[in-house]
Amino acid sequence: MNRPPFIVLVIAAVIVVAAGTQFVRQWRQRAADDAAPQVQTRVIVIEMREFPASERRSRQQTVAPAGSAMRYEVRFRPQNAGAGSDIICRVTAARYHDMTAGEQGVLTMQGKRFVRFDPLPGR
Repeated sequence: MNRPPFIVLVIAAVIVVAAGTQFVRQWRQRAADDAAPQVQTRVIVIEMREFPASERRSRQQTVAPAGSAMRYEVRFRPQNAGAGSDIICRVTAARYHDMTAGEQGVLTMQGKRFVRFDPLPGR
């Protein structure tokens, strides 16, 4: 009985393979983003969303609040496209607070990575 059960070894192997696959996928995406050219698109800010970075359940939130860690998402719609082609980007707090919903500007992306948003002057 000194040996762990076979099922425990199988579960551990599945976890290791899944974690390794996720790491490789993220590494390849970063490499593809680094190699991609920067693309600029005229867009409109459709929706802005901020939410807690913590994924804890509500009971855990009431016992020990998560603090001030927040995530910021902005939904852009290209001016020459329909609703199905929206671009959702995670941005920093500073960039999030510099934008307003309905604002038009130029979105710069590198692969799937958000680079910057430059609002059009005079609007």
